[in-house]
Amino acid sequence: MEFFIRAGYILLMYTEGTMDDQRYQRRYPVDLGVRLIGDLVDGKGVVVDLSTGGCAIRTAVPMTDTLYLRLLFQPPHEDTLIKVELAAVRWATGQTYGLEFIRMNAEQQKRLRDLLNILQMAPTC
Repeated sequence: MEFFIRAGYILLMYTEGTMDDQRYQRRYPVDLGVRLIGDLVDGKGVVVDLSTGGCAIRTAVPMTDTLYLRLLFQPPHEDTLIKVELAAVRWATGQTYGLEFIRMNAEQQKRLRDLLNILQMAPTC
């Protein structure tokens, strides 16, 4: 994974894995409320899996794979939302959508990594 810092933002470039990999980062199952904000969208949903590079969400809000959004979601046991300034819808299956995180500021990216580190250490059933 490569990080490029420009004007206080981290632009993420994922180069790990092989061409056969469908995902470059490990995704963790979660159940987090999310707010979806865009030019054509203002709604709520649930993040069902999460990684440093994106997430899958379930929502009744209809979206297309050409949509760009801002996301706000609440980590467990925290009062402050994590903000993704720019995310792109990459796929849709029914009411589940895959989003790629395109732009997050450095502080929000660190908070996301901290959350994923906690999830990585959590026992699995």
